[in-house]
Amino acid sequence: MKKTTSARRAIYSSGSTENPLSCGPFPGWLAFNRRVLEEAADPANPLLDRLHFLSITASNRDEFFMVRVGGLHLLAEAGVTKPDDSGLTPAEHLEAISGRVREMVKDQYACYGDLLASELARTGVPIRLNVRGICCLRPGLPECTDTITVTSIVDRFLEHARVFYFHDGGEKRVWISSADWMPRNLNRRIELMVPIEKPSCKRRLIEFLETLLSDTAKARRLGSDGSDERVRPTGRAKPFQSQEQLCQKAQAAVKALEEARPTQLVPHRPPARR
Repeated sequence: MKKTTSARRAIYSSGSTENPLSCGPFPGWLAFNRRVLEEAADPANPLLDRLHFLSITASNRDEFFMVRVGGLHLLAEAGVTKPDDSGLTPAEHLEAISGRVREMVKDQYACYGDLLASELARTGVPIRLNVRGICCLRPGLPECTDTITVTSIVDRFLEHARVFYFHDGGEKRVWISSADWMPRNLNRRIELMVPIEKPSCKRRLIEFLETLLSDTAKARRLGSDGSDERVRPTGRAKPFQSQEQLCQKAQAAVKALEEARPTQLVPHRPPARR
């Protein structure tokens, strides 16, 4: 008996009795990533392992959309309506995938925001964020986010740098990203996040972050109640303006480069006669 469209789409349902791995690569991937996400939410696993599981689900989702879902879009745009072995057309696959992935992304946010972030804070891991604009995180909550600080700097330059600096077992890891982590970028665009491997570039980015987080002239600190308080210098120290400091370093680097450039003798010849 031929299955109806709703029955064929049931292979994507979390309550499906069919083995998703036998139903094709799309429901199989969703089922596998769902199991990885369950490991991230399982309190029986070590905390850093849970964070690792969560990052795997995010990385897998990016690959899934760029390769598999991207291929489905190409087929649908080309007008392919022939069902595959699961009985679904490319358009029907896309519709079914959309609902499941939206549900999974919601659970990923909940896993980190409701479970992992507070546990990371309770372990004493210091987290310093430099967020110029909107920040939905409430730092400074006792036994929840009391090791997290959020600094906002509004100055001459409205910077858009996305730099991430982590300690991984004593090893310094630095990443850069193409966009801020907001739903419009995570859910509706393809963004990139890449590691920085060159030591000199890594040191420069870490110095950049430390300079910004040391600002006592234009920085404000977000409170647990949503209010912000200006960061003041301690004692008799002068206010430290991070962007001014970065400008001075950039100017000094350009000057040093020009001074190191060897002198060149350029002969001046008379113009050629016509």
